[in-house]
Amino acid sequence: MAPSRWRGLAIIVSVLLLASCGASTAPSPTSGAPSVGATTGAAPSSLATPAGSGPPGTIEAAGATHIDVSGEPDWVALAGGSAWVAVVGGVRKVDAATGKVDGLVPIDDVVCLAMDVGFDSVWAGGCQKPMLARIEPKSGLLFTPPIALPIRGIQAESSIAAGEGGVWLVSVDHELVRVDPITNRADPDTWPLPDGAAAARAGLGSIWVTISTTDTLLRISPADPKTSQAIKVGDGPRFLAIGEGAIWVMNQGAGSVSRVDTTGTVVATIPVSDVSIQGGDIAVGGGSVWVRIEQDLVVRIDPATNTVTDRYGPPSGSGSVAADADAVWVTAHDTASLWRLPLR
Repeated sequence: MAPSRWRGLAIIVSVLLLASCGASTAPSPTSGAPSVGATTGAAPSSLATPAGSGPPGTIEAAGATHIDVSGEPDWVALAGGSAWVAVVGGVRKVDAATGKVDGLVPIDDVVCLAMDVGFDSVWAGGCQKPMLARIEPKSGLLFTPPIALPIRGIQAESSIAAGEGGVWLVSVDHELVRVDPITNRADPDTWPLPDGAAAARAGLGSIWVTISTTDTLLRISPADPKTSQAIKVGDGPRFLAIGEGAIWVMNQGAGSVSRVDTTGTVVATIPVSDVSIQGGDIAVGGGSVWVRIEQDLVVRIDPATNTVTDRYGPPSGSGSVAADADAVWVTAHDTASLWRLPLR
């Protein structure tokens, strides 16, 4: 977790940790533990150099527009012709065509994990309540009142996984939680995950969860979340993204990205940073993989060659990244900055 990401988050995490230490046992799960298969993963078939394309140029020199966004802008998602940026007090709407900051969806909580888009909605999680906010992109309004979750808290510095029949989250007590996007209610049952469960994404027929303490990626069946396959990736995996027919795992400790194919095989390991990544994010869009790091600002990976092709600065602390066919969006909460780099 990045020390600088969401200054108020440290207080929240401390409270949750104290609560955890004070409890004699974790809440009893209502389903059995996942039956983890044998760890799989072939030796990487390619290895890029950390240098990539050389020293970074500024993202504005490459054609990006800088947008001032107040409220420590962090997590960003794209939907309905707008960029949705988590700020203090809610989620701010930014027009994708004009860059105009033109609305705020108020959320009475701290959005402390990466948002996701699915089921015609933007999903944002609040970690103090805990709750899940469902935003309708066209109107910019909450689709439904905040959805209560049957857990003690959402895992901070995590991600929401919208897809494969549900909206999935990781709890602070290492549980997989599912919200039904039709009823807007959380399933009463949760499924236990290994200690160190960090972040989740949904796609390619599975739910994918990183386990930072064992350097693995879990592939979980949405039809039977008790069943999973463990895939060895790099040191300290956390954030992940799905696209270009693969799962891309950002290994914070190693400063690298693991490319995992649909069979659960690691087919490439791509260094993106000379130092470990504090915070950050990863996204797939516009035919590229984008990695938000602190050493630079954002790094571009070509999935055709599994190599770093571009590095953009200036280094701006931690933040988030999202991309589609039109543009890549990058935030920096320490400098109240949002950049839009056109891709066509």
